[in-house]
Amino acid sequence: MKNGLMFIAVLGASGVLFGAMGRHTASALVNPDTYEIFTIGLQYQWYHTLAMFGVYLLELRHDHANFKLSFYSFFAGIVLFSGGAYLKVLGEMYDLTWAQSLGFINPIGGLALTLGWISLILIAFRIMKKKETV
Repeated sequence: MKNGLMFIAVLGASGVLFGAMGRHTASALVNPDTYEIFTIGLQYQWYHTLAMFGVYLLELRHDHANFKLSFYSFFAGIVLFSGGAYLKVLGEMYDLTWAQSLGFINPIGGLALTLGWISLILIAFRIMKKKETV
């Protein structure tokens, strides 16, 4: 995960920008249900960006292949799940029917996020089995 910190920084910065866009622009231009989808996407981006940072730090100390699986699953999940939420908002704001029709990518992103957590569970079992310290 040589470029892992860069991925984390980009996701953090874009989270700030999307949050500002949502609060100052989208909240006034989309219906409340769509805005709620946006806020959930933003929350998941933040939660999983922090999870990626934790995985990045753990990978520096432990050598388990599942750290990469977890890290990149979280990344893909953020792009698909949160990105799908952002596209829905942009589609409603600018009447982009193609963006609104991409709702099917959200569950795929959710599966990727779940895979990231499952791979961490597997790592935890391996660490406990070897009686390593985290």
